[in-house]
Amino acid sequence: MADNRSIINSASVVFTPLTKVDRFAMGAVYNQVFSTAKSDEFTEIVKLMNTPERLNSISVLKEFDPSHSDKYENVLKVTSK
Repeated sequence: MADNRSIINSASVVFTPLTKVDRFAMGAVYNQVFSTAKSDEFTEIVKLMNTPERLNSISVLKEFDPSHSDKYENVLKVTSK
């Protein structure tokens, strides 16, 4: 299980390049469709992360996908209880 946890935590590094993609496309339809399709999966991955990685990932996801920022904020509320 420890190996799975380290893999999940290392996934936080993957979210950072998403912000660069959006800067180039600036709200393109493809980015919106992608983020809408994957937002549930992103939240499930983030829920499994340790706190520092979770906070960083949520910050990045909120920047990349502001339309689902409430969903990402709720991950913080659920996991902090």
